[in-house]
Amino acid sequence: MSARGWTGSVAVAAGMAAGIGAAQLGVGYGLGIIGWLGDTAGWAAALAWTVWVAALSVAGAALTAYRRTTTVDTTPWARGLWRASVACAAALGGLAVVPLTALPAREVSTAVTFAPAWVVGWYAAAGALIGLVLAIVVLSVRAAAANLIATASWWWLVAVLAVVDAVAGGRGLVPTQLGVWRFTQVESVSDVEAVALDLPGSGWWQSIYLPGAILMLGATFLIGLLAAWPAGRRGDSRAAVALSGVVGPVLLAAASVLAAPRLAGAPAEQVSALLIAPYAVIAGLAGSVLAAVLTAARPATSTSAEPAASAPTAPGAPLVEPATGQIYTPKLKPVEEGEKPAEEPASPAIPTPRNKRRPRPATGRATVAEKPEKSAKPEEPSA
Repeated sequence: MSARGWTGSVAVAAGMAAGIGAAQLGVGYGLGIIGWLGDTAGWAAALAWTVWVAALSVAGAALTAYRRTTTVDTTPWARGLWRASVACAAALGGLAVVPLTALPAREVSTAVTFAPAWVVGWYAAAGALIGLVLAIVVLSVRAAAANLIATASWWWLVAVLAVVDAVAGGRGLVPTQLGVWRFTQVESVSDVEAVALDLPGSGWWQSIYLPGAILMLGATFLIGLLAAWPAGRRGDSRAAVALSGVVGPVLLAAASVLAAPRLAGAPAEQVSALLIAPYAVIAGLAGSVLAAVLTAARPATSTSAEPAASAPTAPGAPLVEPATGQIYTPKLKPVEEGEKPAEEPASPAIPTPRNKRRPRPATGRATVAEKPEKSAKPEEPSA
């Protein structure tokens, strides 16, 4: 690709990252999904959305800028350098999320930190760094890009539905935790301090909100399966297809764990989402691995069945019984004495043309056929 094309694409990636980040924050602030509250639960929810928005803005912009341009270089190092340039430009543009989140957070009075604006700014920068890594992955693996797009669309849809449900229930526009939708109307607060990466125990199971856990695990499994299925049918790398299911859940788990490694005094559904998020990575991996296995086995069975059906069999050759798999040799009918063996049907005779004259060879020149001279009439004898 020419230098002019590189410069234009890099500028597009940086501008789109800033635009995608601003658009996500506009939806979050406008619908009340993202709200800077002073309590521990509200503060953790807002930090998780900050990491999520920054990472998605970088990865989405890099993917869009890369798809809308055509590269001429075909060498691997040139493609790798091009992808790295687009990803870095998108990461620089994604830093626009820092002031868009730090400025609203500076007015919050919370006991969690004495400098909320600085903390939010560092979290936004960390999200842009995570987005840089994800951008390099999604630019190299199409199944990973599909998984990230589907995961981002699904959890934004869940957040909007949670707000609509809260408004319909009379609670108004309340901030929503990433990856959480409270189905029940009973509000409960968990007094047990939850540790994100802690192993399941007695207290761990008591902190699980079952409807939310089923929603998170089931959604990540189905997204991993459906997003990897087209790539498996196209014949992409089996390893890439099998591992593509972890991309979206890894971002969800990273945003939740970085925002609140330890959480206490929060709603039960928020604590449950924090505990289930690391295990959602395993569910997404299981879905993509299943897609890789199913798409790899399907062409093998179809191709192996074709030669058996199309192979001609000679008379007297061993055959295989389809039902039992046994090999047998068909018996030929013996020829009795005085009986002629069955002859093969003779090929139909081709009628010979009536005109046996051989055609003249083509000379490339027009020929004029001479008319035959009429035979002279014999003179009558004179008397």
